[in-house]
Amino acid sequence: MGVRATAQSNSGHLVIDLDIAPRTVGLVRAMAVAQLGLWGLDGLSDMTGLAVSELLTNVFQHTAPDRDGKRPAHITLTRIPDGVTLCVHDTDPKLPRQLAASPEQTSGRGLQLVQAFADKFGVAPSPSGGKDVWVTFVQDEEPEHGVPASVLPGCLGPALFSSPEPRVSGGRSWAQVPGDDPPGTCCR
Repeated sequence: MGVRATAQSNSGHLVIDLDIAPRTVGLVRAMAVAQLGLWGLDGLSDMTGLAVSELLTNVFQHTAPDRDGKRPAHITLTRIPDGVTLCVHDTDPKLPRQLAASPEQTSGRGLQLVQAFADKFGVAPSPSGGKDVWVTFVQDEEPEHGVPASVLPGCLGPALFSSPEPRVSGGRSWAQVPGDDPPGTCCR
């Protein structure tokens, strides 16, 4: 069975509409990373690739299929002056909830990782139905190598949300944060 997908790239935008399936996650990640290379934002490839993988996997795992058995999503990658904003829209109105994954669990902390590396992160109900999950990454003049030490304990659980590291959105819940709106309309 084939998978529906359309992609459009123009100055400063990559838009992908698709039905999420396990094999599409890697393809969309590769497209996003290639687009970053075209924009000269190679330093954001790893973080953006991680975010694409985690957000699309969440759509596949946590949204119910529509009546045709599909899980549609709309991905927008937008070039901003100093980086990129990624937005993933799906049709499920339920906002993600924070999980308390134990160190032994092999899943349940993907959004924590995305939020840890993000310069901005947000989740909001979409006016058209469903929700938008967005993340902004800013490219430093000299790309950062490695992970801030204060992020490492958080990768193993809820300690992430109390970290004083400025790149981490400490104490933030997964809901729209006033003043942290992405530029323009997120996904539509």
